[in-house]
Amino acid sequence: MTRTRKIVAWCCASIVLSIVVVVVFLLFFDWNRIKPPLNAKVSEELHRPFAVNGNLAVVWRRELDQGGWRAWVPWPHVIAEDLSLGNPEWSKTPQMVTLKRVELRISPLALLVQRVVIPRIDLTEPSAELQRLADGRANWVFTFDPKDPNAEPSNWVVEIGAIGFDKGHVTLDDQTLKTQLDVIVDPLGKP
Repeated sequence: MTRTRKIVAWCCASIVLSIVVVVVFLLFFDWNRIKPPLNAKVSEELHRPFAVNGNLAVVWRRELDQGGWRAWVPWPHVIAEDLSLGNPEWSKTPQMVTLKRVELRISPLALLVQRVVIPRIDLTEPSAELQRLADGRANWVFTFDPKDPNAEPSNWVVEIGAIGFDKGHVTLDDQTLKTQLDVIVDPLGKP
């Protein structure tokens, strides 16, 4: 074997080994390890407490409904259990939204062109307590403080297809409209 062939063989073997290592890492990584920094980062960005209190997992599955060559590429299915999003400091209740489970899938190929494509999000037992005070402050309005006000906006685009949910509960206390609602959503059949 010539020296050039040995170099090419070593390069190909290194690439294949790197791909195998990445695949093994993604398949066996305990995603619960990233919950503390994930919770802290989301809480910091939203200026209110956020937590994934239950299991966090990523399962890789092929999407047969995509058809063609895309059906052969496995997609990450993110599953998070027992999520909570807190209210701002001025609110009387500690939680704005709680979810028993969230499941979504992300198109991996779209990430290569700076797009986060989520064809469907499934929410299990969502519960939301919405409040608006007489002065107009509402807990569903989020204020984002950019670290650098002169920074360029992100090139990343997020696309969300369908949102499905099963039995849910929403309360609304709107002091500007002097309205109070308590709604239980219980779909018939499939969510």
